[in-house]
Amino acid sequence: FGRVSAGRVAEALRDLTSLSSLELGGNQLRNTGTRTLAVVIKDLTSLTSLDLGYNFIQDVGTVEEELKTLTSLTSLDLEGNFIGDEGAEVIDQVVRVMTRLTSLKLSGNQMTYGGVLRVADAVRDLTSLTILDLRSNCIGDHGDVRVKQVLTGLTSLRFPVV
Repeated sequence: FGRVSAGRVAEALRDLTSLSSLELGGNQLRNTGTRTLAVVIKDLTSLTSLDLGYNFIQDVGTVEEELKTLTSLTSLDLEGNFIGDEGAEVIDQVVRVMTRLTSLKLSGNQMTYGGVLRVADAVRDLTSLTILDLRSNCIGDHGDVRVKQVLTGLTSLRFPVV
């Protein structure tokens, strides 16, 4: 919905401090719109589910600090945003403070083997994680095997990882 609309949504969200779920997937927010919303989203401390999938976000680093404040999140969806390995570094830092996560969706983000491995390593201590979607990234057959090895101790997973 673009930059102007993102500003209007951000204004509306300011009064919804007890909001538990926010689904903004598929709105073409891009980096600028995401940044506009992040300023408000960080104050939604009751938020347990955040969907920012398919928004053409390439630089998730611009909202890293805001995401880190959402420690009540149980579900984070960033599918199809082309965040790449740089985004995987940010996700590594963000999920380490989101200890309640049960679902993390990062499919289709152009992460290479190194980026996916970094995410896998970051989540391996999240014992409540049941869904980890890393499909449709660029890791190859060898990477697939190695990522599964890193996650073998995470017995709560029930969704195809890669």
